Amino acid sequence: MLAGLSGCAVSGGFFSSLGQSDPVEVREVRRALACGSTQDEVALTLMSSPAEYAAWESQRGAHLYGDATLPAGQYLLVEMGRRKFEGYGMAISSAATAKRGLLTLRATFIEPAAGTDPGGEAVSPCSLIKLPDMALETIELIDEDGDRRATLTLEPQA
Repeated sequence: MLAGLSGCAVSGGFFSSLGQSDPVEVREVRRALACGSTQDEVALTLMSSPAEYAAWESQRGAHLYGDATLPAGQYLLVEMGRRKFEGYGMAISSAATAKRGLLTLRATFIEPAAGTDPGGEAVSPCSLIKLPDMALETIELIDEDGDRRATLTLEPQA
């Protein structure tokens, strides 16, 4: 019996999958270049419903473009932060991973090329992401270089 368990563990049985992340899909539903961010750093904000997002949009005076109707569910607002001129943006990948309450999103951050003379108006890019229906404890955002840009630790649900 012991040999059977050892072979199972070595060959990728039940115990080998405990440390792996599961692929999940997220979807960007709205975005804008002028989100009225109040800070310079990347920020993550969880919104439990479309109504909570609508209240944020009204309070911030922002208007994100995309899907006209938002289905029920939870959303994540990803803000790149304030930038002094045009040429900044970000793209959130639809391929995410989940592991025991941790949701990891990937993004590509776009910046003006080094040595260019940027101009134009200040921007504060953001994206609204529809999250999968799952219990979440932590959400992290990883950039194209594998660096963590932001982490959101959520309050445990009672």
